[in-house]
This record gives sequence, C-alpha cells and structure tokens, in this order.
Amino acid sequence: INYSPFSITSKFACLFILFVVVFMILLIGINHLIKSSYKKRIHELTQYLEQINSGDDVAILLKKEDSFSLLQDEMYKTVTEMKTAKDKAVNERKEYADSLANIAHQIKTPVTAISLTAQTENNKGLKKQTDRLSRLVDSLLYISKIDAGVLNLKQDTVDVYTMLELSVETVEHIIHRKNITVKLPNHSEVHFIGDL
Repeated sequence: INYSPFSITSKFACLFILFVVVFMILLIGINHLIKSSYKKRIHELTQYLEQINSGDDVAILLKKEDSFSLLQDEMYKTVTEMKTAKDKAVNERKEYADSLANIAHQIKTPVTAISLTAQTENNKGLKKQTDRLSRLVDSLLYISKIDAGVLNLKQDTVDVYTMLELSVETVEHIIHRKNITVKLPNHSEVHFIGDL
C-alpha cells in the first residue's frame, strides 16, 4: 500500500478543520441558548416588576436556580417590604381619618347645643361664633372623608366669581373688623372644572 504523506496530511487537516468548524458551531449554539435563556429570565423579572408597578396582586415568582437567583430573591424581599410599608401607611391613614371624624363628631354635639342656646336667647354674637365653629367642624369632617378616600370630589364647571364670593363670606367678620373692602369684578365667563 502506497501512502502519500500529502494525502495523510491533507486528510488530517480536513479532519482538524471539520472538528474546528463543528466546535465553533457548538459554541455559537450554546452561546445562543444561554443568551436566549438570559433574555427570557430578564423578560420574566421585568414583567414581574411591571405588574407590581401597575398595582396588580402578583404571585410569588417561582424559584429558579440560575444566575438571576440572587437578583430574584432581592426583588422579592424589596417588593414584600414595599407592600408591607404600603399596607401600614394605608392603615395609619385610615386610623387618622377615623380619629379625625370621631373628634369632629364629638365637637359637633356641644357646638350644636351652644348654637341652640344662642338662638333661644337671641344672642347674635354667640350664634355667629357657633356657626363659625360648626363650619370648622364640617371642614374637619370633609378632610377626614378625603383622607379615608370616601369623599368623591365632583368634576363640575365652577364659576370663579361665585367661588370668590362664597370665600369672602366665610371671612366677612374679619374683613369688617379690620375695615377692609373687597371688590369682586363679576366675570361669569371665567370658570374651571372642579368641586366647589
């Protein structure tokens, strides 16, 4: 059998080149699989955060042991702490609103009694002060309703002149006492959308 050194070398070179090409294809394939797996995990974690941000009640992410496990654990801890802090803040706000409403109701009872006494005794000064106190109590009740989230503000067209006129009426006693004159030009075409 006649072996040509050229043919053995060229066969060896061809096999080596074939091996290198197959190895490169395998490396490229593995790299592509790793990248697509990373992209998928990043997409899962991003979706999880987007759902949390939109206020959805999201289930716990399934535990996967991979390069993102530490990040996932920290995300879950952070989200849990944020939910706990939010729930605590909501409860504190509700308790504050309830306390405010309770105080306002407690004040309203004696103010009403004093107002009735002022009416029967025809004491205009006392009646005026009890009316003012009553308005302050009503304001406290409004604030407590707003804080509790139970007062739905209207979205009506509000005439600015009417709003200013009503505002001046609430401080009328101070204006007269200090000899201040308030002139409101009537521009009924000026308005905004809100709750009077």
